Amino acid sequence: MPNTTEVFQQSTIPQSSPEPETQQSDAEKKAEALRLREERAADAAVAMQEYEDEKAKMLENTQRLRALRLAREAEEKRLKSEKTPKLLSSRKAKTPKAS
Repeated sequence: MPNTTEVFQQSTIPQSSPEPETQQSDAEKKAEALRLREERAADAAVAMQEYEDEKAKMLENTQRLRALRLAREAEEKRLKSEKTPKLLSSRKAKTPKAS
């Protein structure tokens, strides 16, 4: 069994210098960070394009539905105006004139 002095002396001996690995890993970290930023920017551009496309589709659909609604309302108004004079004229014809 080694005594505590031998263990302490062995642990204080410097191992290999970590500086080259740190420099390399710093460069790799910066490159990875740059790659991630570029990837996020590209994803953001794609997401914005999808959002704008969806917004354009919704606007187009809204305009189409509005046109259909206005046409339906115009047709209902036309039919109502056609029925109204006939009812009035038929009522006048049925009521006896007082002289």
